[in-house]
Formats: sequence, structure tokens, C-alpha cells
Amino acid sequence: MKQNAAQDYELNLTDGVRVTASGDPASPVLKRFFEGYDRAFVLPDEREDLSGFETCLALNRTHRLAHGRTQCELVAVLETEGGDLLGGANFLATTIKRAGAPPASVALNYIYVETAARGRGLLRQALSAVRRLAPAALDMASDAPPPALFIEQNDPLRLTPDEYAEDTRHSGLDQVDRLAIWARVGARVVDFPYVQPALSAASRPTTA
Repeated sequence: MKQNAAQDYELNLTDGVRVTASGDPASPVLKRFFEGYDRAFVLPDEREDLSGFETCLALNRTHRLAHGRTQCELVAVLETEGGDLLGGANFLATTIKRAGAPPASVALNYIYVETAARGRGLLRQALSAVRRLAPAALDMASDAPPPALFIEQNDPLRLTPDEYAEDTRHSGLDQVDRLAIWARVGARVVDFPYVQPALSAASRPTTA
């Protein structure tokens, strides 16, 4: 893994896939990530605007060591060697200082694979990149145990019929099929009451 003067991270994965990540709100990586994000997420209450991401990444400068732990939020893009966008991810990594726990946790806020790039195993590659990037962003040893990784997924039983149909039509993935895809990469459902806070002034909290 390489880190340049702008605090961007670079990884080369298999099959010519290149990953660039940044925690800087002024980095062009954020704009590149948002291009694909804007296409991938269409339900109003699960979307953030660009300024929302900029605000969160700016906290890396002021809250990295807040609350007695190290934390860092990154955006990442997966591209071909020629620069074609394949996918992206946004996550918050946080150290854990508790006996018997993993050394860090990752809240995977968003992850997407461009429609034309599906069927190539890019979800697994993106998750692998996140697991490598998180320790680096937290200044942990490269051989540290992998972080615990958490994701949010729409509950198909809580979506309204219109939301279910719109997201399925746009993404090309049935909501239940999406759960099966995550199961194949090792995800397990954690069933507990949860309300997603409003992501912008124009959205509302949701349990979907």
C-alpha cells in the first residue's frame, strides 16, 4: 500500500483493479466516489449529498482522537488501470480498546459496484480493500488482526411496495437477492431495533 503527500492511499488488487482512498474532503477521490454513488443510491432517505460527505471527512481533522479512541472516515474508488470507475466505498474505522475484542471496527456506510462491472467478484475485492485500508488509516500495524466490519442493508419487509420496486428497478437487484449476495461473502444478519437518523435536512429517519 502506498500513501502520498495528500494523504491518499493506493492499492493494487488482482485483475488490474486499482484502489484509491482518501479522508480529505478536498480530494478528487471524493468527487470520483460521488459520481458512482449518485447513480447507485436513489431512495431519498438513504442518500446524502456531496456536502454531507465533505462535512464528515472534515471531522478527520478535528475529531481523529475524540472520545478516547482513534477514528478515520474514508472514501475509496475502484478503477481499471485505464481509469474506468468500477465501484466505490465509504466507511468509518474506529479503534477498539477492550480485551478480547478485535482491534478495530468498520462501519461500512456505502458500497457499490457499477452495473457494467458486476459479475467479476468486485464486491469481495472492495471488502478486501476496506479491511486493508482501515488499519492503515488508524496507524495500526499491517499485520494486525482484521477489523470487525458492519454494514446496513434495507429490510425487504420494511420497505414500502413503491420503495421496493424503485430500488429493485434501478439497481437491477431484488432486495432479497441482495441479502443472499451478502450472505455469500460472509455477512450475517444482526436482528435488533434500529432507526437510521435523517441523513440530510430534506430526509427523514427510517427503519427500512
